[in-house]
Amino acid sequence: MYGSRLDHQLDQWRAGAEINAGSVEEMIDHELSGRIEKIRATAAVDPADAFAQFVTLTSFLNVQAGIRSSIIEKIAKHIDELRQALGAIARNLGATSFDIGVSLPFGLSVSVTFEVQPGK
Repeated sequence: MYGSRLDHQLDQWRAGAEINAGSVEEMIDHELSGRIEKIRATAAVDPADAFAQFVTLTSFLNVQAGIRSSIIEKIAKHIDELRQALGAIARNLGATSFDIGVSLPFGLSVSVTFEVQPGK
């Protein structure tokens, strides 16, 4: 999608291929920040697509962390970047609040809250 090794791994994972969690762990330090920034930039023009990308990324990372728990420690170093991206997505989707957390053994948890308006 964007040409990085992490993006390639995401594409392979979406296609059903098995992914080497060790190689994902190596990529986190070098490529996760760039991937998160691209998602945050997308939030300004297509927040629904950015949210889908964000959920895909967090799901992918959680699966890999389930195989290799040390990935959680690497993800935790990027939590502020993830929070900023999710904040941009939530604002542009009109959400009332959002939450992101990291915990062992589960990985990233994300929630976005919207005001319920009857009839809409």
